[in-house]
Amino acid sequence: MRQHSLVNICAMILLIMVAETSATTSVPATTQVYSTYGSELIVRIEPGSNITQDDDYGLPFSEQNAIAVYVRYDEGSKSYRFSHSVRLANGVAPLEAHLHETGILITVDNFGGGTANGPAVAIYSAAGQTVATYALSDIYPQDVVRELKRAEDNERRSWRHQKDRSFIARNRFVVPDVFGNAFYFNIYNGTYEYK
Repeated sequence: MRQHSLVNICAMILLIMVAETSATTSVPATTQVYSTYGSELIVRIEPGSNITQDDDYGLPFSEQNAIAVYVRYDEGSKSYRFSHSVRLANGVAPLEAHLHETGILITVDNFGGGTANGPAVAIYSAAGQTVATYALSDIYPQDVVRELKRAEDNERRSWRHQKDRSFIARNRFVVPDVFGNAFYFNIYNGTYEYK
């Protein structure tokens, strides 16, 4: 009995030391986990540290960018196994991500650093290849981007509608915007309609 108490105390001390160490380091914590229906596939997004992504001459896939780690349930071992990882276009981490039942991952973000160059929407195939990435300057005219940039600076306004969330509907990813319209992205080829 006394031996178990000593082991428990040592384990508690170790946990406190790890927590204090991670709190004082600059390594960002994992912030988001997404799963498919039935949780056969889980994607964990680990934030990157590329906060100056837009000053990096538009190089979207820096070694410092966020990573999506895929794990898949293995029926034989009754546990999750590492499948693959994907370097995301997001410098730090997307504001939201959606995982389709086929393994397609879609990330949504505001434009980084107050510019329109960061990836607002990125679509990745189940194997982790980039299907499409769109900056706000790719999907909106420049006058709208300037308006959004001013609103972002002054009012913390986002291009995405805050109450009507983004969602996947069959083969489309729908992003309602602040202008009362929505983007409809084809999740397989990345093409989109705006209406």
